[in-house]
Formats: sequence, structure tokens, C-alpha cells
Amino acid sequence: MRDMMCDVYEKNWGAIRSHHRRHNRVQDVYNFRLNELDGERIGRLLLGVYSDQQVQFKLNMSFGFMLRHRVNGELRYFHASHNNHRLFERPYVIGTRHDIIDVAQRFKTSDIGELVTRERENSAWVLEYVTNVSIYVYKLGNYPLVGAPPINFPKYIKENKHILDMRRHPKTGVLFKDNLCLFRCLAHHLKSGDIAHCEETPKALFARYQTSIGGRDGVSTFKGVSFQQLGDVEKCFQCNIYVYELEPNASQDANEGQTLSSQTVAKLLRRSPCRFQDSMYLNYYDGHFSYIKNMNFYAHTFSCSRCRRLFKQNRLLQRHIPRCNMHVKHRFPGGVFQLSSSVFDRLEAVGIVVHSRDRFYPYRITYDIETYLDKEDVIPSKSAKLNYIGQHKLLSISVCSNVPGYDRPQCFISEGDDPQLVDNFVTYMTEISQAAFEHMTEGGPISNALQSIKELVKDYGPMDDCSEGSESGDDNDCEDSNYVKKVLKPLLGSLLNYCRQIPVVGFNSGKYDINVMKGLLYSSLEKNKDDEDDSQPAVSQIIKRCSDYLCISTKWLKFLDIKNYLAPGCSYSQFLKAYKCQEQKGFFPYDWMDSLSKLKETSLPSKDSFHNKLKDTDLTDEEYQYCQKVWKDQNMETFQDFLVWYNNKDVVPFLEALDKMFDFYRAKDIDMFKQGISVPGLTLRYLFKDIKEDVFCLFPKRDKDLYYLFKDNIVGGPSIIFHRYQERDQTKIRNGKMCKKILGFDANALYLWAVMQDMPTGIALRRKEVTGFEREFTHNLQKTAVGWLEWEAKKRGITIKHALNGKEVRVGGRQLPVDGFSASGGEGGKPIIFQFQGCYWHGHPCKFNEGKTHNEKRDKPLTELFEETQTITEYLKSLGFEFVEIWECEWRSERRKSPQIRQFLKDLFPYPCQEQFKMTEQEVLHHIQSGDIFGVVECDITVPDHFPTTSLFTPRTLSIAKWTRTRLI
Repeated sequence: MRDMMCDVYEKNWGAIRSHHRRHNRVQDVYNFRLNELDGERIGRLLLGVYSDQQVQFKLNMSFGFMLRHRVNGELRYFHASHNNHRLFERPYVIGTRHDIIDVAQRFKTSDIGELVTRERENSAWVLEYVTNVSIYVYKLGNYPLVGAPPINFPKYIKENKHILDMRRHPKTGVLFKDNLCLFRCLAHHLKSGDIAHCEETPKALFARYQTSIGGRDGVSTFKGVSFQQLGDVEKCFQCNIYVYELEPNASQDANEGQTLSSQTVAKLLRRSPCRFQDSMYLNYYDGHFSYIKNMNFYAHTFSCSRCRRLFKQNRLLQRHIPRCNMHVKHRFPGGVFQLSSSVFDRLEAVGIVVHSRDRFYPYRITYDIETYLDKEDVIPSKSAKLNYIGQHKLLSISVCSNVPGYDRPQCFISEGDDPQLVDNFVTYMTEISQAAFEHMTEGGPISNALQSIKELVKDYGPMDDCSEGSESGDDNDCEDSNYVKKVLKPLLGSLLNYCRQIPVVGFNSGKYDINVMKGLLYSSLEKNKDDEDDSQPAVSQIIKRCSDYLCISTKWLKFLDIKNYLAPGCSYSQFLKAYKCQEQKGFFPYDWMDSLSKLKETSLPSKDSFHNKLKDTDLTDEEYQYCQKVWKDQNMETFQDFLVWYNNKDVVPFLEALDKMFDFYRAKDIDMFKQGISVPGLTLRYLFKDIKEDVFCLFPKRDKDLYYLFKDNIVGGPSIIFHRYQERDQTKIRNGKMCKKILGFDANALYLWAVMQDMPTGIALRRKEVTGFEREFTHNLQKTAVGWLEWEAKKRGITIKHALNGKEVRVGGRQLPVDGFSASGGEGGKPIIFQFQGCYWHGHPCKFNEGKTHNEKRDKPLTELFEETQTITEYLKSLGFEFVEIWECEWRSERRKSPQIRQFLKDLFPYPCQEQFKMTEQEVLHHIQSGDIFGVVECDITVPDHFPTTSLFTPRTLSIAKWTRTRLI
């Protein structure tokens, strides 16, 4: 064996020996030979790598190792690689000595054996020896303090006409030696934009910045502004700052006649998180900021710094960045999946119960805009292949609601001033929302809940400063103060926001209506926000999908699109028909309406004027007669009256359909506009809200490999899109035969079949071959405590919330978690607290603890644990809730005496294999094949030797899943 190992060493000595590739621009690699896997030595090596670097970097590690075949003794060497078997799933960013020490600590807790055995062909291969470690350093670029300019710029920057380098004094030509390049850029930007303070010099701007951050630096001692400090500059001058870096495009030849901007790629280094109305664009090079005069001509190509994808326009890059998933972070919280808690769930935790029938927000607003195609205001075309024929402009906006006093439609007509039209629209809706808020908060169950919270805040007293080291009172006062500050006050704010924010619903508004007026809408929302919210942005949340606005939230309004709640392709008329609305959509001459002056026409346009060029359709005689009848019956005098009638027809029946749709979801205990912005979110809530027998557990961090195992082995079938054009009796198929029939098949129904199949539920239990198939729970089962809580729930006919059907509820000023909580299960609807006390964990003086004086797990005497438990019990009883407590010994005695309890627990936990600490491979396979459990088996498959080498199959490890019933082994 020793000779065989020496041969492997000799053949792979070039990879095993200690050698390094240092001082590279992008990546350094350090390789160290190992005699043993010593955590302390690895830590010293990491510190040495850290000392050798000059800038921040990302770090990852990989090991070279040998595997031995247990049958024939063969040794095989596996090279260290930054692509295949990295130690960390994501590289660590190293900026300080503490970061590298943290990585060393993470290494000590990593399972190297588990990592390297992923590469084995089958389970016959075992780890023999770890030979070397490679440390990969990915440099983040030298971003020092930004200040004094470099002496020389490269040619591609000096000759770029759209960059002001800010290196020399414009009159004397003397090179600046201070560090005020950012403030010179800012002074030029403010001056060219004709903005307030435009006459301020760079030194004056620098002084204003120093004042805003409380700095004391002078011009001579100022070292510059770092990238991290740009946020302070943005807040000081109310200006978004974007930073780019130019890189020569090595893949493109600089042909003669080619512009300089087409030879460079602009990489976005910093994207502003702010949303100020003014934006400044800067070029970064060698610690110096230059001013970009025109972003449209700054560079021909723009690059995403994450995925390196290229774009022809900066706006396309900006649209891509929020959706770029190159660096998506995965969180593995573990525990039981639960729906997000509503404000009413949080009220229950403080003893305030609102009846289920009163947990639905009753009010909503509908709106619709009409536009006309202004053919006189044509946007100049930038391409010979593109020709604009006109521009869509606002014509009118109709609004209707079900709020008392505002239930009649209101139509706002354009007079050529689009900003004023949108202002009127937003002001009116804000007025409706404020009226709805008064109705919600003046009388009724919500008003009672608000009053109860305010009384609780008053009872617990003012929010004194109880920070560490303060002398404002005793511990109880601090607990009450923190309870008000961290629980009651936020809860009061959430309930007020629930009452204040009214849903504003449009049809296809996210794709059309909002995009038509979004530039004006934001300004109007800013004007209409309250004076006390002056420091906060008018828009608190925007959710987009490409150019589709799913949700825009403000203090008073929540813009939604009903199409996100409907099946794809559903039209407005189909939506009204589905809910049997009496009124239907009207008719309008869109192509004829191309000027505001036509609103003054005193007669209905001719039938030909209603021709729709987009759909190539005309009105029937009956439809045109209907329009004439409306004109006569409504006593219309001008076409503006007809516009008002038509626009209102889009909001009144729409509101009726929404009411019926709302009632449909209300019957399923879902407040559709408050609990979701699309049908997938409502579907998830519907699926999980009534699941009581089973739980869905999330993978904890220690078992994250299970997530990647399933994800990596999900393989879809072939997806083929045929582009061949076929037309009946016109095109030919197969040997010149005429096409007689065209059939279309939709496989989407397979998804419906799939969601009807059994799913893995309950607590996941792992068994690995390397541990002899010992059981490993991914979640603390807590069978004894949960069994008692579920028995109490059945016996009392109530629902008890606990760790296996959601998070444990926290109660009181101390916010202590309780084992079980029922919001209204007590006498007279009073909340109940349930506590299951484990005898060993809480120091109970019973037969289970005979001869014991110390709890080794918690390192405390049993008497001290018992006293702590008694103190907590007295505190919970003092909260005014009903209190039910049982000790573990008492519950075990009840369970032993009652056959009914034992049968209940057997049905509650139907896990046939969980009681077995170890199982054989044959036992595992037998239980899966018999359908006793929901099993997933990862097994090794190799290609037989008699298969040809050109086979599509390759000898590698595959994962095969066997799906049976609804339990997971």
C-alpha cells in the first residue's frame, strides 16, 4: 500500500507540492502540501495569505485527496479545483483580520470527509489521505479613498469627448493636488443643471458636506471620499450618484473609423440605492472621479458587474440589475413553514381578538384611463427602420369606489395639462382613502381593537430610555418600556396602516395605465403626502416584473392590477361576463379621437369613425344604434359627455365584479387585496391555511445539501417550439399532401395532475450509509410536548398554536415564548397559555430525577432550574390569560393509563421507522417499496462494461427517487 501511495504522489507531485501564483491582477492561488489535516495549521496558512494581500478579496478553498477502493485497494488522486469541490458554497469576502479568523473557524466546523466523498464513483471508495489544500483569492479591485487625480489617463479616457477629467484647473492648466474631485464634479453638475446652489464652488460644497456629517477636515487634510461614503454625499445634496468604469473591449478590433466609445465597455461599479429626482454619473479610474457629460454617448456597451452580461444601452443595464440572480443568497431557516402572520394574528398574541368575520378590508377604488394618439407631437426617430406616427397622451381618468359618499363615478377630463390631470386624480383618491379610514376607525370592531392597543400602551407607561447603563428605573420598568417600543407601538402602526391603505385596482393597469403616467404619478404622490411624513418618500414599495407594475404602495394608496389575479389572456369583457355584471363595456372611436379639440364636437361621430385599425373591426348597426340611443337618452351635448359615459363604464361594472370576486375569496377566509398581489400568493395561502394534520418542514443550514440534491436532479423533458407555418388547404405536409387539419396540444394540465400527487410532509429523517443508517432528524420533533398539546386541542375542541404548526407565540412585556397558545379557547373567549415542562430540563423533583442534582446539558443545578421555572410560571399567570401546565411525569402517567390517548398519539405520529435508531439497507428499501413511508433514495449507478464507449450513458453517480406515500424518510 505504501508503494502504491508513493506512485500516486510521484505522478501528481506537480499538483501536490507547495507552490503559489501571486501578485496577479485578478486571482492569486496558494497551494500548500499537507502532512495531516490540522485546523491550527490551516488557520496560520490563511493568516499568511491575508498578510500577502493589499486589497479586499473573496476567498475559497479546495482540497486534493486520495480515495481508496475497499475491495481491490486501488488508490485514486483527485485534484483541488475551484470549480468542482469547493469547501464553501459561496466565497467569503475578506476585508479585515477578523474575517480571515472567522473563515478559519468555519473550516474547523466543516466536514471535510463529507466534502471529498461527493466525488467518489460509488460507496466502495473511501477517503485515504488529504494531500494538499489550494486557497483561491479573487481580488475585488483596488478601491482606495477617492481623491487626487492620476498624472496620466489612458488614451481611451483622454480622447472620450463625453468625460470631463477634472484633473487640471480650467484656466491655469495646473494639476490639482487636493482630493476634491468629487466636489468639482458635483459643482459642474449643479451648475449645468441650473439647480439651487449652482454658484457654489467645490470648496463651498465640500464645507457643506463636512457640516452635514459633522466632519472637521479641512481641504488640506481631507483624504477623499470612499465608495461607502457616497451615500452621505447623496443625502447631503439630494442627488443619486452612479459610478462607472471604462474597460477596453479586447474582443473588438479598433477598426479605422470606429468611434472610441465603441471600443470600450462601461462597467457599473455603484448603483445608487436612493430615488432622488436628480442623478449624477461619474467615471472612476485609479482613485479619481471624472464627470460624465452624456451617458447616451459615454460608451457603446455596458456590462453587468455581477454576471458580465453586455447591454447596448445604460437603461437596459439598469433594468437588468434588480433581476440579476448571479449572486442570489440562499437562506436555510429550518423549522416549520408557516404563512406570514397578519396584523390580527399579532393582536391575538397581546390578548386582543377580532372576530374572523371582521378581518376583511371592505373598501376599494377602481380606476381607468383613456388616451388619444396625438399625431402632431411625434417623437423624432433615431433609426431608419423605426418611424413614430404619434404619441399616446392622457385624455381622461375615471374613478369609482364603494366608500360611502364616494360611490358615484368621477371622471377627470384633460385640458392639455397632464400634470394637473394626474394631480386631480391622486388628490381625489387620497380623499377617498381618508374617508375610508374614518369609517374604519370610528366605531366597529377595528375601532375597538385600536382603542384596546392604546389602552395597553397607556397601562405599560411611557417609553423610557432603558438602554444598557441607563438609570431610568428597575428591570420591570425596562421590560414594560421595551414591550411598548418593540411590540405595542409597531402593532399599533401596522393596524393603522391596514386601515389607512386602500386598494386601488385597475385592469391591465400595471402594464399600460401606470406606464403612461408614471412620470407624473410619482410627482403627484410626493405633492399629496402629509407634512409630518416629509422626511419619508411618498412611495414606500414598488414591485415590478419587467415593465409590469404589480404593486405600488404609499401611505394612503395601494395600486394593484386585477389581471394578476386572473387567468392569462382574460379580457375585460370576459371578466365582467364571468361575474354576471349587468352593465357591459361601451364603444369608443379610438382612431378618430386624435385631438382634444374633438371633445367639443356637438354630435356623435359617424359609424365609420368607430373603425378599429388595431383589430380591423367595425361597429355593427345594432351597436351604433345603441351609441345613438345613449347620446339621446343621456342628453349629451358634446363628445366630452360621451367620453365621460364611456370611461365611467370601465369603472362602475368593474367595481361590481370586484365585489363578487372579493366575496368568493372571503368565503375561503382570504382577504384578497390585503393578503396577496397575485393569484399565486393567494393560492399558497389557501393551500396552507387549513393544513392541520401535517407540517411542512424547511431544511436547516446543516442539511442544505438536501436542497441542492433535489434542485440539481430536477430534469425537465424536451421543450420544442415549432415555427413552421401551416394553414388549412393552403400549405403542404409529408410528400406534398395538403394540410387538412391543425391540432394544438397543451401540456399544462400535467401540472394539475402533479399537484394532486402525494407530497412529503412531516419531519424529514435522514439515514446515511456512512453512519450505518442511523436516524438524523432535520428538525427537533418534540413529540412528547406536541402530543400533549394536540390532545388538549382535541379534548377542548380548539386550535392551539405550537412549534410544529407555526412559530411559538411570545407573550407579555418580557416576550417569553410559550409552548402552546390559543387566542380564544378559554372561558368567554379568553386566551389560554399552555406550558409543557420537561422534568429533566426544568429540574422537577420527581422520580425521573431521583439521584440527580445537576443538568449537564444546561450546566445548572436542578434546584436552580426549578426555581427559574416557577418564577416564569408566576409571571405568565400574572398576564391575565388562562394558564394550563403539565409536567412530563404527569403526562407520561396519563398516557400509560389511557388507551384512548395512546391510540390518538399513534395516529398523530404515523412514522413507522422513527423509533428505530439504526436500520439496515434492506430494511430501508423494504419500507419504501411497501409504501409504508415516503422515501427518497440516493444510489450509485455505473454503466456496465459491455456498453460501448460512445453510449449516451457515462459512469457517474446519479440520484434516483422512489416516491410512495406522504412521509419522508
